[in-house]
Amino acid sequence: MERSLASILTRVPDAELRLVGTASSVVRGIELPANDLDILFHDRSGVDSWFGALSDHLDVDTAPAWIADAQQYFARLRLGAVTIELSTVEMESDADTFECFGEGPWRYFDLVPCGDRTVPAVATELRLITEISRGRHDRSGPIVEHLRVVGCDVALIRRGLAHAGVTPDVTRQIIAELSPSDRR
Repeated sequence: MERSLASILTRVPDAELRLVGTASSVVRGIELPANDLDILFHDRSGVDSWFGALSDHLDVDTAPAWIADAQQYFARLRLGAVTIELSTVEMESDADTFECFGEGPWRYFDLVPCGDRTVPAVATELRLITEISRGRHDRSGPIVEHLRVVGCDVALIRRGLAHAGVTPDVTRQIIAELSPSDRR
């Protein structure tokens, strides 16, 4: 996954983007299964410029197109067994706690080393909110373990879980799990 991303980064122009999805966890060293790279762009021109730069070198699955139901401008390419998805998500939201829309991905991110470059990856807190709201405990567990070690913005997670409609009991449980063992 990381080699594929590093290879792609050498071929593309600068754009306002975030690495999202499972790959953003994997590049941080969180052990999760991943076979795709999800790249979120701030605007459609980023999707178009990356697609143009990559389409001569990779297998094209889907050329950039608007998907009305998802409110997403989307393209898909393949690099061997790795799927690369380039997209915007064009939903309005006042909340800053969603991984792929609203201000969250643009406000909460880290620059993560990848090969000779760095990639802006959405904050792990936003990834955790996504996985918990989807009920994907096989993915949220390793993220919780990672955040317990490196620390996190508990207020952001609490706010995000509320925005995602997670019950207060589940929220309390997750917040307790995020506490380092010596503080429980």
